[in-house]
Amino acid sequence: MMVRLNQLRGNLVYLLIATSICLFCAAEARRSTLAKNKGKVCKSEKCRSVAKRIANNMDPNENPCEDFYNYACGGWIKRHEIPKGKDEYSAIVELSERNDKRLKHLLKLQSSTDTITIKKLKDFYKSCLNTKIVDSRAEKPLTEFIKKLGSWDMFSDFDVEKWDFNKTLQLFHKEYPAEIFFTVDVDVDPKNRTMNIVTIDQAKLCLPQIVYYVNKEAKRELGKYAAAIAQHTGVPYKRAMKKMKEVVMFETKLAKISVPKKAKKYARTPIRSLIGAIPTFPWLEHIRYVLSPRNITEKDYIVVLCNEYLADLIQLINSTPKRILSNYMMWRMVKDMVPFLSKDFTDAYKSFKEKLTGKGQRKTREETCYRYTDEILGPLVGGLFIRREFTVEDKKEVEEMMQLIIKAFEKNSESVPWISNQTIIAVKQKADAAVVKVGYPDYLFNDTVFNERYEEIEIHPEKFFENVVSIDKFSNRRTFRKLDQPVDPHQWVSVPHMANAFYVVTKNEIVIPAGILQPPFFYGEPIPRSVSYGAVGHVLGHELTHGFDTLGRKFNLYGELIQRRTKWSDPSIANFENRTQCLVNQFNDYKIGKDLHIDGKNTLGENIADGGGLKIAFEAYETWVREHGEEYTLPDLDLTNEQLFFVGYAQKECHNSTHQALVDSIKEDVHAPSMFRIIGTLSNTEAFSKAFKCKLGAPMNPEKKCHVW
Repeated sequence: MMVRLNQLRGNLVYLLIATSICLFCAAEARRSTLAKNKGKVCKSEKCRSVAKRIANNMDPNENPCEDFYNYACGGWIKRHEIPKGKDEYSAIVELSERNDKRLKHLLKLQSSTDTITIKKLKDFYKSCLNTKIVDSRAEKPLTEFIKKLGSWDMFSDFDVEKWDFNKTLQLFHKEYPAEIFFTVDVDVDPKNRTMNIVTIDQAKLCLPQIVYYVNKEAKRELGKYAAAIAQHTGVPYKRAMKKMKEVVMFETKLAKISVPKKAKKYARTPIRSLIGAIPTFPWLEHIRYVLSPRNITEKDYIVVLCNEYLADLIQLINSTPKRILSNYMMWRMVKDMVPFLSKDFTDAYKSFKEKLTGKGQRKTREETCYRYTDEILGPLVGGLFIRREFTVEDKKEVEEMMQLIIKAFEKNSESVPWISNQTIIAVKQKADAAVVKVGYPDYLFNDTVFNERYEEIEIHPEKFFENVVSIDKFSNRRTFRKLDQPVDPHQWVSVPHMANAFYVVTKNEIVIPAGILQPPFFYGEPIPRSVSYGAVGHVLGHELTHGFDTLGRKFNLYGELIQRRTKWSDPSIANFENRTQCLVNQFNDYKIGKDLHIDGKNTLGENIADGGGLKIAFEAYETWVREHGEEYTLPDLDLTNEQLFFVGYAQKECHNSTHQALVDSIKEDVHAPSMFRIIGTLSNTEAFSKAFKCKLGAPMNPEKKCHVW
C-alpha cells in the first residue's frame, strides 16, 4: 500500500562502497593496543565513565547467583522513575529518547559540511517550526491545492457537469499516495519475491476501524470536523455541514462493503481478467495513466487483494451522484493535509482526534515537527544521524561481530544433540545465506548517491505545506519506478536511527540499525568488547536464532514458506518440539504476584531466540578473544570480561513497570517481562554460572536446564 516516504523506508537501496585501507589500519592498530594491554585495566577517561555508568545501574547488595536481574539493574530501576503519563520505562526507550533529543539538536544546526540533501532536510524542519509564517498563510495553501486538483462541489463556482470522475481519480492515484476507493501500488510479488508487481487493494477509510461506522457519535464528530475544515477554506458552515453529512453517509456505505484483512484473497491475474470481471470501470486506462510513461497492456499481470470489494465498489460509485463523489474524493485528499496547515486547522484536527480516541495529549511544536520530519523524511534523518553518531569503523566492527556469531551458530548446530546430519546441512545453509544489514544502507554515507537519490524533492524553508506535497509526489514516482526493477535484496525495513533490531522471516534478513548501536548496547574503542558482545552481540544472535525458532524454521534460506518441503528430518522436528516444551514449562512457572503466570507458549519464540542468541554471542566472543588475545578490563568494577559480558546482556533489558503494565504485557506481549527474560535465559546458561561461580542448585544455576539451540 502506497504511503509517504517514511513508509517506503523498506525501499532503500543498499549500494556497496569500497572499504578504505584506513579501516584495515585502524583494526590492526586496535589489535596492537589490545596486545599491549593484555591482562591489564583500562584507565582512560572513557573507560572510567562507562565503568561508572555500569556500576550505577547495578545493585551490589544483590547476589548475582540469587537474582541476577536486580543485581545488574537494581540501581537503574531505583534511578529511573516511570515518566508521568506512562506505565513503563526501559533502557531501550531511554536510548530512543536520547537519539531523538540529539537529532532535534542536529536538525537546528546549520553546518558548512551539510550536503545538499541534509540542507533540504533541515529546511523542511525549519519550515514546520516557523509557525509565524505557517499561520500567516492561513487557508491559502489548501485552497490553491484544491483548485489545482479540479476543485469540489463545496465551492459555489464548481461545475459538476464538467467534472470528470475518471480523470480526477487517475490524477489523484498518479500524483499522490491517495487512499481513495482503492490503491494502485508496486510491491513485492508474494508468489515471486524476486520481482515487483502492480498491486490493487481496497483503500483505508477516514475512521481507524470499520466498527466506528456503526457508532453514530463517531460519524457525527467526523461530519462536524470535516465541515469545520471546509469552513476554514471559506465555505459557509451550513453548506459545509450539509454536504459533509452526505460524504459521511457515502463512506458508511463503503465501510459496509469493505473486506476485513483476514478475509482478503490473493489473486495474481492479467489485467484483462479484471476487465472481464468488472467491465464497468476503465481498468486498463486507469492503470496505464497512473504508471505512465511505462507501457501497460491488458496482458500484464497484477495482484488483486480485494476482488469482491472492487465489484461492489464500482457498483456503488456508478449509483452515486457526481457532487458527492467530488466532495468525498477531495475530502480524502484534504484530510491528509490538514496537519500541515495553520493553527485553526491543526486545532480542529487535534480536537477531533481527542474526541475520537479520548486521549488529550498535546505536544510541543518542536516535538510535532520532529515527528513529521521523521515520518516523512525518515531516511534523510537517518543520513544526518549516522554522520554525527556512528562511524564506518563502528559498522565494520559490528559486521565482524555478526560474522563470528553466524559461524558460532553453525558450529553450535554440529554439537546440538537432537539434530540430524540432514538438518545440520539445511541449518548451516540458511544461516550462511542470511542477509545482514548493519548501521545504515551505504548510499546514505555516499554524498553523491545520497544527493542524486533525493534531487527531485523541492524544499522551500518558508512553505511547509508545499514541501509535504513535493515529497508525496516524489514518493509516488519512486514507488512506480520499481515496476521494471527486480526486488533489491538489500532494501531496508527501517530507518538508521531507530533503536530496535529485526529479523524479517520472509527475507531471511537481519537488520541492526545504527540507532541501537549506541550505549548501553554498543561501545566503540577503547571499551572492552566483552560489554558489546553481551549486549548488542546478544541482539545479533537473538535475531539470527529467530530464523530457527517455531516460526522461522518453517521458512527456507530464501525466506519462502517451505511447509512440507522442509529439509529438516522428521526426527529432528520431533526432537525440536520436545525441547521447546521444556522452555514452555519453565516460563509457565514464572509468575507475577500469587497467580498471574507467564504464558510459556506465547513467549516461546522469543525465549528460544534469547537462549540461542546468548549462547552463540558468548561463543563468538570467546572466538574473538582466542584470535586477538585477552582484553583489558574496566576499572573500579572488580569484574572479569566474562562477567562484564553477562552484565552487558542484562543491563540493556533494564525495565521499570507498573503492576498493571506487567499484567498487560503478560496477556498481550510475545516477550516475557524483562526480569524473567534475564533470569530464565541465564539460569539455562552454563557459561554464566561458571563466570559467577554459582553453585549447582542456586536459583540462577538450577540442576534442570532447558536448551533448544
